[in-house]
Amino acid sequence: MSTIEGVGLVALRNQIGDIVNRVQYTGERITVNKHNKAVAAIIPIEDLKLLEEIEDRIDAKSVDTMMDNLQDSDLIPWKDNNR
Repeated sequence: MSTIEGVGLVALRNQIGDIVNRVQYTGERITVNKHNKAVAAIIPIEDLKLLEEIEDRIDAKSVDTMMDNLQDSDLIPWKDNNR
């Protein structure tokens, strides 16, 4: 998989079908530039799923760490919290 230098907004508007096909069939990653600065990317759906899985694992690890660090004294029984 490769990344091209990028495509400007005008070119993107004019070539969106071709660009999506390139991403879909070749796995190419394409940056979208605005004022010569990359502001977004068009990536294969498999890449997006992988990124989301990585984010989910990071989130789960953060929760596990937080739960490991939680002390019993930090817990408030539900009956005491129900106002």
